[in-house]
Amino acid sequence: MIITMESKHYCREVLLVFSLGVSVPLFAQGTEATGAVAEETDTAATEAADTVDDDSASTDTSTNSNAEQKVDSTEAEAPREEKRKAPGSFDIDEEAATRALERSLVQINALLLPLGKAELALNFGFSSNSTNSPIIVEVFDPATSETRNALGVAQFERRNYEATISANIGLPYDTQFGLNLPFLASNIFSSTTVDSMDSGNTGLSSSGIGDLSLSLLKTVSKEKGRRPDIIARFSIDLDTGENSANGISTGSNAVEYTFGVSATKRQDPLVFTYQLSHTIAAEKDNFQPGDVTQLSLGAILAASPYTSIKFSFVQAIVGKSSINGESIQQINRAPASISLGTSSVVGKSVFVYTDIATGVNDAALDYQLTVGLSRQFNVF
Repeated sequence: MIITMESKHYCREVLLVFSLGVSVPLFAQGTEATGAVAEETDTAATEAADTVDDDSASTDTSTNSNAEQKVDSTEAEAPREEKRKAPGSFDIDEEAATRALERSLVQINALLLPLGKAELALNFGFSSNSTNSPIIVEVFDPATSETRNALGVAQFERRNYEATISANIGLPYDTQFGLNLPFLASNIFSSTTVDSMDSGNTGLSSSGIGDLSLSLLKTVSKEKGRRPDIIARFSIDLDTGENSANGISTGSNAVEYTFGVSATKRQDPLVFTYQLSHTIAAEKDNFQPGDVTQLSLGAILAASPYTSIKFSFVQAIVGKSSINGESIQQINRAPASISLGTSSVVGKSVFVYTDIATGVNDAALDYQLTVGLSRQFNVF
């Protein structure tokens, strides 16, 4: 087969077109066909490049959009990450912690309410005290048909149930006025044992309103440096208690005047309290009760942002009483006790507290339990 030069040129053009993937008529001849092929090849290449550029631009735009969305999502999740708490951690509300500690101080008259703020409190208490003392008892001896003196033991127990309503209000010039009104119920049991045999048992009870007390407190100095916070206190215990037919009284049977001073010193998370008071009772029915001097030392610990723990030691010295001007011989006139209490803030204004005390000598109560709650609110 004879192939001319022109045929060879045509074959090369066909091979070139097929290699570029461009469809042209196979029977195109001469240089016109070659020019058309070249022009179409350049157009196809240009369109292919434009398509690649468009795809690349679209990819870049999509990538940038995804990146921006990711940044926005990260920024949105950042606050949520900050709110997440590590295991075992909690947010400390300093205001709540301050309230729990200060409310405990207000409860024991070691801190005054601010001007215009009032507090109502309701307390429930139970106390028990029992004593055993030797006595001389006359007993009948069947063998001799005569009476004789025998040594016996007198047992005495008193249980008191008490509910007290208290109200306090902060006044100008760093002062505070308060009142307390108790309601009491008492049960008294007594028995006498002679020669390991009970010779008699009695039981008495009474209930009624106790002694209304009014108090006025004044801040003398505020804590600064080494100087403690000092509060002066005066209270009067009115003789409003009731006397039952069996002779058991729900009050003290006398008007009492108390002068006291308290000091507090902070050493975070502790507050140390020191209280000293002296009570004088007025004479009634020719009976003059003895004066009472009392010292209290305590500490309050901010155990958590909402709870505090209180510990105190109380020592009292009771003077001799007299009837018609003559002193009465008395023993165990120095009762001492220790107490442990807890208190907690519930919500924004309700305060709940418990306290248990026990005597450390025979002159004090065996034990005393107090549970109460209080609420503060603004008056003016």
